[in-house]
Amino acid sequence: MIKIRRIKSVFLLVGVIVIAQCTVDALKDYEVVETDRKVGSRAAGSALDKTYQDSLMVFFEQGFNKTTIKIKVGGKELFKRKITTHEDVGLADVMNVGYSKEVRKFNISIDNGKYIPIKVITPNKYVAINYFGDTVYVDYMKFYPMYE
Repeated sequence: MIKIRRIKSVFLLVGVIVIAQCTVDALKDYEVVETDRKVGSRAAGSALDKTYQDSLMVFFEQGFNKTTIKIKVGGKELFKRKITTHEDVGLADVMNVGYSKEVRKFNISIDNGKYIPIKVITPNKYVAINYFGDTVYVDYMKFYPMYE
């Protein structure tokens, strides 16, 4: 009887270690690189800038392949989607995360990883996210980007 309990305890311990390792892998850290995208012009995106003038728009661009994305604003999950980059356009998805004058920070999670805080840098109201390996690139833009 004691031998069976020990065997059960060993299996239980191994199971806990495996589950803990999976949890650690799912909550990995990402390197975040922030840039200020200088491309675009007022003329190129003027109609779209007027349409979304009060919105904070997040563009998920390159590096997404059936990737689960979650966005939180103020602790509330707004979106949970599986996205894939359309290589011919260079865009996976666009999400409106709220009123641009009220949202100062939002968080994204990639494939159930840790939430990454993204600061909104005024007057930029468009944010592009690109994802390659363990690096997330965050580009702040003043103008609505154009995709062809």
